[in-house]
Amino acid sequence: MEADDAAQVVLTTGDMRMKAHRENIRKLFIGIGLMGILAGWCGTSSWASDLLVLSSLQASPDVYRSKSVRIAGRVTRHQVTILESDKCTHSFTVQDATGTMKAVYTTVCPAGGSFLRNGDRVTIDAHFESTPGTGGWLQVHSILSRVER
Repeated sequence: MEADDAAQVVLTTGDMRMKAHRENIRKLFIGIGLMGILAGWCGTSSWASDLLVLSSLQASPDVYRSKSVRIAGRVTRHQVTILESDKCTHSFTVQDATGTMKAVYTTVCPAGGSFLRNGDRVTIDAHFESTPGTGGWLQVHSILSRVER
């Protein structure tokens, strides 16, 4: 009779382990599902992840003011100003099929000259800035891609 009681305890302990294992797996899948939902929600809520056209910014400056935006276009009127021994400001106009807008990008001066040139096609992440009565400008914080002319 004592052997049967011991077998019963082992079976009960095994059942408890199996139940705990199933519960851990269930929690894991719930966690993965919640992370997926959260990642999808965050990905669609970022304005900078969607490529915008310049006419959208110009038509609704109040909507986009001080927001991160992503723009693709051609570099024109490019000028470089050396601020310090290693800092440069790139001032240029970005042009897409719908319009043009001034852009400013401050970065470490590249060795051997400017890395931007007139005619280059770029995709940029920037903050759109504007004041009433102006067309606005782009304060560039990163150049995501550049294709030489």
